Amino acid sequence: MNNFFKLTLIFLLILPYQISAQKTIEGLYSLPSPTGDFSTSINFSKTGIFEYEHSGHLGTEEYGIGTYSLDRKKIILNYNLTKPLKKSYFESKFWINDNEKVELKVDVFDLEGNPIPYANIYILADNNGFTSNKSGNGKLVLNKENRNAELTISFVGYDEVKIPFNQKYNYENIVHLRKWKRGSAPTPILNQIDTLQILQRRKNEIITLNKNNQEQVWTRLE
Repeated sequence: MNNFFKLTLIFLLILPYQISAQKTIEGLYSLPSPTGDFSTSINFSKTGIFEYEHSGHLGTEEYGIGTYSLDRKKIILNYNLTKPLKKSYFESKFWINDNEKVELKVDVFDLEGNPIPYANIYILADNNGFTSNKSGNGKLVLNKENRNAELTISFVGYDEVKIPFNQKYNYENIVHLRKWKRGSAPTPILNQIDTLQILQRRKNEIITLNKNNQEQVWTRLE
């Protein structure tokens, strides 16, 4: 056997161990569902960061970001960098006085603190309401009475917020609306560790076993 064939044989024997001993993965790997209704992807960077996304017909359903570790037998995904999902919220202050009228003041902003002009602010049960001004502010004046009601704040393209109140009090409400888009309410994965057992690893494909002992074939897309 000449030296060329010896070197070739040694290279072929060593190559699988070199591949399996790599400590990082790079690229976008996809795991399509058998029915085609869902897709799951993990984007690995050579810096040790991964981004996970599980999507359906309505958009992203779950997502997560974190660090990963790799050896010959397993990939460990640590979801330690995911940012929690921000939702619409409001803050209310209320007080009572001797006036015959009560005031419901409302300031409407997006989640970044920008005013939302011309937002709809109304009491649906009474068919009574108004729109905020250019600065996102507005006020509704009502007769004072001891009854519970609900104030609704809405604007096209944003979540709707409902604020309960009692009509014998004055209120100042600061409302922050989340912009809505297709698939914009996914579930974030945070402080979770998943282990994928590696059954086989090729250049553009990784076959793993998940925690439910299900075999998964991850295909590299890019």
